[in-house]
Amino acid sequence: MNDKQKVSAIIFFTILFTLLFYRQSAGINIILFESAYLALILFFARRTVKTPLALLLFGGTFLTGVFTVVTNSVLVIFMNFISLLLLSGILILPNAVSVISVAALAFYNLLLAQVEGFNTLIAYKSGGKPLRKLAHYLKIILVPVAIVTVFVFIYKAANPVFSKVTNNFLADIDAWFTLLFQRVDFWLITTIIFGYLLSNVLVFQNPVAEVIAYDGRSDGLLRVRNPHFNSIVLRNTALKNEYRAAVFLFISLNLLLFIVNIIDINWVWL
Repeated sequence: MNDKQKVSAIIFFTILFTLLFYRQSAGINIILFESAYLALILFFARRTVKTPLALLLFGGTFLTGVFTVVTNSVLVIFMNFISLLLLSGILILPNAVSVISVAALAFYNLLLAQVEGFNTLIAYKSGGKPLRKLAHYLKIILVPVAIVTVFVFIYKAANPVFSKVTNNFLADIDAWFTLLFQRVDFWLITTIIFGYLLSNVLVFQNPVAEVIAYDGRSDGLLRVRNPHFNSIVLRNTALKNEYRAAVFLFISLNLLLFIVNIIDINWVWL
């Protein structure tokens, strides 16, 4: 699949997962969701499901999905989930001869697929600009905000007046979040997020050189790389982002220190 098809598949499976599992039990919803995924495999990766191990995992996923309707037990649902993950692993290395290799690839892909999914959405031409800007600003803001938060707690512990001001500010934030929790359906948001993360795992396949080497495959596969990841990490504007983050951190810390000094002048000197 190309990037456009992958993005479409992620959106489709996220919506399907939300419709099937939002405030719903498992059972038949699992087999419906997985039937759509198995159909996608047969359409785009039919040739990969020909080895005995691939056929076993393909059939095992379908059968355990059927048994979730029959028994609907926690054990069957768990085994179905494991079978689904192993199936995603065999799609990365169709000629794998070891279940251990398939399990390792599936495990690594749980994390690598999220990175590739995020990078693919950023690089997606028709809707990439807003996401690219968001990623750009997050890189500049997140680390300085974390450092400023540490200094806030240090000043809070050292200055009782600053601590009182901070507590009042945090109380306002807590009241705002309380109001937000009352108005927003976080179960729906959690379902959408989990569906998106699972969709990334099902759509993206990331080969890991060490695991492929362990399985005894050809050396040619050891050099597989993720083009989206490299294009973003090695972008020429990385130094500019670091400079802007440093400027933001410098301004934030000095502003914080200015507030503390104003409090000291007002409450201690005067």
